[in-house]
Amino acid sequence: LLAMALLLARSTTPEGPTSLGIASNCNSYVTISDGNSCEAIANQAGVTLEQFYQWNPSLQDSCAGLLVGYSYCVGVLEASATATPSITVQTTLPPTTLTPT
Repeated sequence: LLAMALLLARSTTPEGPTSLGIASNCNSYVTISDGNSCEAIANQAGVTLEQFYQWNPSLQDSCAGLLVGYSYCVGVLEASATATPSITVQTTLPPTTLTPT
């Protein structure tokens, strides 16, 4: 018994319509063909099923509504960490002599 591999072509822009709520920072898309499943798409894209559902909320965590010809998000731009510079100021004060009163 041979397993059929569904090869998905990734693109940086959607090649088909997208569903409502797709991740706004999506930078990798696949367009669905007949026979695809959410699990197979996520596995092939190298993302978790949870991430796939998070980036494509119209699928409702159950793969309901996966539409042939539509493009779905399989990768997002990571939020870059902004380094906050730290400044260390060292001061030296002259010795103080206390005079008893």
